[in-house]
Amino acid sequence: MSSDMQQDQSNSDKTRIPKRSVILAVLITVGIVAILGCLYFGLQIMSGIALGIAMSSGGDTVLHSDPNPDNSIIVHAVSDDCGATCDCSTRIDITFGQETKKGIYRVKDACDVEIKWLDQNRFEVIDKWGETVVLDARDFENKP
Repeated sequence: MSSDMQQDQSNSDKTRIPKRSVILAVLITVGIVAILGCLYFGLQIMSGIALGIAMSSGGDTVLHSDPNPDNSIIVHAVSDDCGATCDCSTRIDITFGQETKKGIYRVKDACDVEIKWLDQNRFEVIDKWGETVVLDARDFENKP
């Protein structure tokens, strides 16, 4: 009987996977999972960066441009994405000849505004609630 037990034990030793091979297989599997995880999250981060760049570089839409009575100054109402805090906002830009100054005034939570010239230099910005602010173009002409 002793020889039968030795033979059974000998057969089980042959079918038994060495501990070293099991550890190596586990380490390889963990390594592959880690690499795939890094690639996945790296791609997520890269796509987020690309989306952010795309949104920041092309999000402006000129809604309308309104020249003063002698066409020497032009005020632009520009749709501006204000992020998660509101649906949309309108930015006012102003052009003197070839130079445009961006963001001289902003109206949050308004997707458009009305521009009404009062004279050669002063104009009104009227938002969707009817609130009005009067701006003087000369205040922005020499500012950077």
